Amino acid sequence: MEIDSSDMSPEDYSNYCNLIVNYVPTTLTEEEFRGVFEQYGELESAKLMVDKMTKQSLGYGFVKYTTPENAYKAINELNGKTLQTKTLKVAYAKPPIQYKNLYVSQMDPSITKEDLDALFSPYGKIVESRILMDKTTQASKGVGFVHYETRAQAEAAANALNGTLLPNMSQPLRVKFANVMTDKKNVGQRGKTPTNTNNSNFNGRRKTNSTNTSPLGGNAGKQAKTFKKKTNAMMR
Repeated sequence: MEIDSSDMSPEDYSNYCNLIVNYVPTTLTEEEFRGVFEQYGELESAKLMVDKMTKQSLGYGFVKYTTPENAYKAINELNGKTLQTKTLKVAYAKPPIQYKNLYVSQMDPSITKEDLDALFSPYGKIVESRILMDKTTQASKGVGFVHYETRAQAEAAANALNGTLLPNMSQPLRVKFANVMTDKKNVGQRGKTPTNTNNSNFNGRRKTNSTNTSPLGGNAGKQAKTFKKKTNAMMR
């Protein structure tokens, strides 16, 4: 994936520019530290943290790029790279996921990650998604997470999918912001709850009778295939 900063809020833009760098060789000077990161784009600042008394490097520092695109490039190129005797760990200083990470529960155990992506991708670019699995049985726990690129995309998905009943499911999906799940005012709580548990697909339309036992069967299955094509096209 690539970062697109064109529709970011000022706060998000700043968050995506700031990096924390761990496991920096203590022999590296601040000038050398800066030089390592400057090759991936213009820097606003680069600072190694030092002991107040001895002035010796503490082995970590912070870098701020002028654009999120260059910061993302630096993470891709330098995270895990060996520098002298150390393996750098490069990440966002403040992970910019607030109000972009959705918690999805009450999923049918047969729903796969591909199904999850197909269902949520029409609402925006998915940065990451996963389904929690039982460590012993490797069966789905019926819970997952979807992380979007922007808050607006996450809000759209939460509004559209919270309370949706997929075909052949006995209970509706619950979709909430992962980091504000107890906030009853968040957008994910305002979804509708279907009254007919037998005839609704995930778009709230009546579905035709089908012997397909997949939770994305029938009309929903066809739409899921369309969603998958869109997802593949977006991720190229």
